[in-house]
Amino acid sequence: MRPEQRCRATLSSWCGILFLAAASAGCNTSQASPSIPNTVTIAFPEGTGVSSDIGAGQVARSLAVEGLTLLAPDGRPTARLASDWKWIDETTFQVTMLPGLTLHNGEKLDAARAAEIFQGLVSSPRRKQLFPALADVTSVRATSDTELIFSLARHSWWLPEDLSIPLSIGPDNRPIGAGPYQIVEQSDANVTLRRFDAYHGGRPGIPRVIVRTDSTLRTAWASLLRGDVDVVVDLPPDTVELIRNDDVQGTRQIIAFPRPYQYLIAFNMRLPKFADPRIRQALNMAIDRGAIVENVLKGSGAPSTGPIWYGHWAADPSASAIPFAPGRAEALLNAAGLPVTPSKDPRLAPARLRLTCLVPDGFIVYEHLALELQRQLSDVDVDITFDVQPFDKYNERAETGDFEAVMVDLSSGFSLSRASVFWRSPRRPDTLNSFGYENPETESLFEQLRSATNDSSVRSVVQKLQDAFRRNPPAIFLAWNERARTFRGGFEITAQPGTDPLPRLWEWGAQRSERTAAR
Repeated sequence: MRPEQRCRATLSSWCGILFLAAASAGCNTSQASPSIPNTVTIAFPEGTGVSSDIGAGQVARSLAVEGLTLLAPDGRPTARLASDWKWIDETTFQVTMLPGLTLHNGEKLDAARAAEIFQGLVSSPRRKQLFPALADVTSVRATSDTELIFSLARHSWWLPEDLSIPLSIGPDNRPIGAGPYQIVEQSDANVTLRRFDAYHGGRPGIPRVIVRTDSTLRTAWASLLRGDVDVVVDLPPDTVELIRNDDVQGTRQIIAFPRPYQYLIAFNMRLPKFADPRIRQALNMAIDRGAIVENVLKGSGAPSTGPIWYGHWAADPSASAIPFAPGRAEALLNAAGLPVTPSKDPRLAPARLRLTCLVPDGFIVYEHLALELQRQLSDVDVDITFDVQPFDKYNERAETGDFEAVMVDLSSGFSLSRASVFWRSPRRPDTLNSFGYENPETESLFEQLRSATNDSSVRSVVQKLQDAFRRNPPAIFLAWNERARTFRGGFEITAQPGTDPLPRLWEWGAQRSERTAAR
């Protein structure tokens, strides 16, 4: 990978899943300075393009569409277009929508219109893969202007979580939603949004937002210093460290927040070399995650030891801990029949195991992770090399399982259903498991989790899942990561620690409705 190329947008909808976590990082407050600009320009450096699911297009979409619920960082669903919800019985779920909702085209978004939209979502195989609770929904009907009834074939614990799916009509790249801004123009370089005066939360304070894709991080940063842009999003860790230490600190502010994505090396479980779980346990024990967070992510992250979001209310931080134990890793590799053996190629050092890992070209964080992993695994005589491919080729091979191992930045929260999207049996229609991971124990536990009816049973099953994934890991789990936004001087932004202020941009100087103020 070329060092001069800086971190781009985080992969595709396959390993990014619409970046909905960015739109879900609510639960914060934002305020503006007395002087509210007419236009806020947001630069997305080195995006892979303007589309609905990655890069600048996703940032724009997060301002334009909303779901019935919004996931808090602890995984709890909170109110968005819905004000209340409850289970009537195990297979009947009632949602009370906010009254007086309006779509960007002026159409009334009442319960009947929402039911029509949901029927389309329920019939979409792709949507059911991304939001698996939809697969259990048999019908959606309105019983009044604000009351929706979901009928299910069976109980689904994560239905309230999956109702965070955005409600919109129109094409994905120009959605007509009920969010604070509406997309009015889109090109390869820019997305222009205009405030939606009929927004249920109140009239947004900033009239216009432009989200643009800059060619390089340097270009975006120079534009910020000149005042051509107001916000630069998704700064990589090394850049945040550089900015915080430079001589122009007073010209802008940086807000970082945890992001429910994790770096990992997924195995192709269809290959015999990964069949023995002791090998996968050993590879995890050989990793010093603290060093990865400190040296590669510059402290902007947290160690990851499994697919369950570490900030989830039901997760036990100690339940799935994987120790850094290279001695135990070597013992497990020996027990699995992998002694150190010479290579037939005299240029290669002796090794127990040789791995080839697929990575995308041009992502600086991946390059740094690759070098650190190569160093750490060599200490237990595991030789890992990296197959660097252009992004499009990388993504195609990752989706089709054409790899021995693959490095990804995987969406793994905030909801529990997100783990099921990737790690349930690949034979299921409601999964995106291209890794071939099959585990009867975790499959049974996911079924128990889906049918859970109270917090106590959810907590018990989640902790069993954490332990099961520790004993039979599908990947080398590395670290959860953070993202950072930098804002030019002049904005007085306050946000609760650990939350993303960007989805609340509409509140900067907004005339908030009594309904939103109360919520």
